Amino acid sequence: MTRYFTEQQIRILSPQLLQMELSDRKMSLTEMAREMGMTLYRVRTMRESEHYQNLLAATTRKQVNMAERTLKNRTLEIREKLSNYTSEAVETLYAMMRNEQAPYAVRKDCATEILDRDGRFAKVSRLMNVQQGQDGAPMLPEDAAAEIVDALARHKTSEMVQ
Repeated sequence: MTRYFTEQQIRILSPQLLQMELSDRKMSLTEMAREMGMTLYRVRTMRESEHYQNLLAATTRKQVNMAERTLKNRTLEIREKLSNYTSEAVETLYAMMRNEQAPYAVRKDCATEILDRDGRFAKVSRLMNVQQGQDGAPMLPEDAAAEIVDALARHKTSEMVQ
């Protein structure tokens, strides 16, 4: 690999090449070689060197870590802003759930959302797989009752363990 380069040359030129490769300019290898005053073969050789590969991996890890930190901070900001509306949202869901003139599907969805937010009944609501009949009334599959009872029993057992 280092037949045409000394290790010192690779260490000096690799950051410059990497910067070009990762820049927004989206240069081809030929353009990078021309800008660095090197042949295309030398640029390819340098990119294949162990030092360049390690530098690329370290830079990529650093960029991923920065992106993860930014995402985490942004998520926390959004959660903080949304937390201002949580009680109002729950009150709205509750009012819609209790509104007897609202369609059954809307009332059921509101109840499910409230239970899912609580966390304890999220799995039960998913297991129920409630179907609606022609009149809008709930229709459970035949085996749903057994699944619901099992899920409630597991939930009760897990509460007792905690």
